[in-house]
Amino acid sequence: MHYGHSTANPYYVLIFGVIICLVTVHWTFSGRVWERYQGWIYRDKDPKSFWWNVVIWYLFGFFLIALALHLSSAQ
Repeated sequence: MHYGHSTANPYYVLIFGVIICLVTVHWTFSGRVWERYQGWIYRDKDPKSFWWNVVIWYLFGFFLIALALHLSSAQ
């Protein structure tokens, strides 16, 4: 049954995914990334942890973009 609205609007999910990818690009070039419990992680001090976090943020952004494309094609 369709009630006229969706719980996950594909445009909001798409915008959120693009914003996450753009912020991650900025973090990649600036050399610091936000970790939830540790705060900022710098590329110079801890490169392995930095790159893992960058990859996770990119994957999360791309997942949201793919989800938005899937939701928009299903409508």
